[in-house]
Amino acid sequence: MAVETTVAVQRPKGTPVPTLQNEPVRIVEKTIMVVSGDGGAVPYNLINLFSRRGIPDIRTGDYMTATDGSAYRASGVPIVHDSSYLKIQLTRYTEITP
Repeated sequence: MAVETTVAVQRPKGTPVPTLQNEPVRIVEKTIMVVSGDGGAVPYNLINLFSRRGIPDIRTGDYMTATDGSAYRASGVPIVHDSSYLKIQLTRYTEITP
């Protein structure tokens, strides 16, 4: 499943990145076929993010909130493809309330 959305990016200490508050991205969940093809070595909750406008300054450890309220943490190393877009692996972020 792929979702076209915008995200607001924060650095690990909670500092918002002003230039990345409405960054257009495509979020693609890894399918169960990809996970099973890797022998289960890929956690099911990993997601790929693709930039839709150039190469934004998204770094490993950054926290992102999408327009629908879902939250993600950049867990992979950012990879630039064709000098035109960024791909980075995300982990769905959920808060646990005691």
